[in-house]
Amino acid sequence: MEAKESDPELIFKAAKTIADLKILLWDGIDSRIRPKAWRIILQYTPLNSANEAAILAKKRSEYREYVLMNNEEKFIHEKDTMALETIKQIKKDVKRTLPESHVFRNNLVQQSMLRMLLIYSIR
Repeated sequence: MEAKESDPELIFKAAKTIADLKILLWDGIDSRIRPKAWRIILQYTPLNSANEAAILAKKRSEYREYVLMNNEEKFIHEKDTMALETIKQIKKDVKRTLPESHVFRNNLVQQSMLRMLLIYSIR
């Protein structure tokens, strides 16, 4: 399970599973492949890139459907206390995300993060 440093993409071929990939990434990762690694680890895209385009198209379509629901009230029923607690916790976490960074204090960024995390929590 070794990957050559000369071609950072080889790390994805060396890993047979996501668990293998996590082990290979533990000591750091080339910044050129970091976005791809995160998509795989978060199971947004498959480790096997043969199906990647079709899977990405499907997931983006699903995301657009969720965005149309864009309102947190549409995600839950009023009496669903577990969902209400989840939203409350996500809002706290979004506010606490890098509070020293002006980017993360931006209301639009916080709203985007809230939306993404809500969608992730219900999918």
